[in-house]
Amino acid sequence: MEFRILQLVKGPAPGSDFLAIRSADEWKAFISDAEAPSPAPDVAFDRDMVIVLRDDLKTDPPSRLRVLAVRETAEELLLECRVERAESAPKAATAGQALILPKTGRRIRLVIRESPSSG
Repeated sequence: MEFRILQLVKGPAPGSDFLAIRSADEWKAFISDAEAPSPAPDVAFDRDMVIVLRDDLKTDPPSRLRVLAVRETAEELLLECRVERAESAPKAATAGQALILPKTGRRIRLVIRESPSSG
């Protein structure tokens, strides 16, 4: 399934792995509630939805979540991700990432794989 990713200054609420947003009103409310709100990127909610994922995993050493693939099964939408070490000195702090993909009503499941350790 095709998708695109936008970096956000805000991630899902504490304790949540992700947040599914299926309407323009929900999207505007989410963006405007950020500490440093910015204009909400345009999303065609008649055909697309947004899944907000955490980008900064608040680990030591710093790590981030990277989406590898999105697969749709008969029952669910699988988001396959990998934990990666964060680049040093990022130019702009990002707490979340918006995954924009075709709208579905299926249950969403996050599958997280650890990065292969470098020897």
